[in-house]
Amino acid sequence: MKFLIMASILLSLNTQAKSSFLTTEELAKVSNFLDNICMDTFCGGEFNWTDAAIACVEESCTFQINVMAWSEGELEISPEDFNKLPAEKKSYKNVELMSAQIETSDLYTDSFEGTQVSTKCVFDLKSSDFNLTYNQKEDLIYMKTLDCVNDLEHLLWGL
Repeated sequence: MKFLIMASILLSLNTQAKSSFLTTEELAKVSNFLDNICMDTFCGGEFNWTDAAIACVEESCTFQINVMAWSEGELEISPEDFNKLPAEKKSYKNVELMSAQIETSDLYTDSFEGTQVSTKCVFDLKSSDFNLTYNQKEDLIYMKTLDCVNDLEHLLWGL
């Protein structure tokens, strides 16, 4: 009898707990979705955005993406100078410029060496977001991603 009571308590607790915002299958779909929308949205803009990824834990998601100029001389900050920047120059609202390194760009452009900046954006989820269908989650991620990119561009133009 004790076993049945304990099992029913555990089951009721388990069904009340929030599950992950994205299932493993949905996470794979979202990665493809981010790749597919990239050139038609933020990737076709002022900067060359690459390697978009998203991870959701509990009630927040972290969107990470690398950024580089489209051509030589547009994003002129060395990794050394980047590291010397004060924290307030590297963060704005819910976005952060995390690190910088010299990379060779040959994606969609003539090959050149330039600074690539790794960035991240964290956005919170509401409890009602956990009840969305996959397509609604995709729409939410799309809007949050565009907000992140706008805020990241604000920081990048200030370098």
